Amino acid sequence: MPQIDQVVMCRITRVEGQTGAYVHLLEYDNREGMIMASECSRKRIKSVARVLKPGKEEALLVTKVDENEGFIDLSRKKVQAEDIKACEERFNKALKVNNIAK
Repeated sequence: MPQIDQVVMCRITRVEGQTGAYVHLLEYDNREGMIMASECSRKRIKSVARVLKPGKEEALLVTKVDENEGFIDLSRKKVQAEDIKACEERFNKALKVNNIAK
């Protein structure tokens, strides 16, 4: 399970109207997490589907982890630009290592 305030790479799997979006955490065996609609953007948005597209990979901040229930809440608006860059670099290095190992 990821730690709170950790930036992780995620792939958006589905967008649910006004409630938010579900993602798979790529670094944690595709565990499912959720981005609430209020955490999608710093600006006010009418629809989550305008901001998040299924299949897109993004760096997101872990805001809440419930290990008993398996819930992971994520935020897109609280992530800083330097955190995104560091997360992408770390993820790409891990991908290269995994590809070489295979």
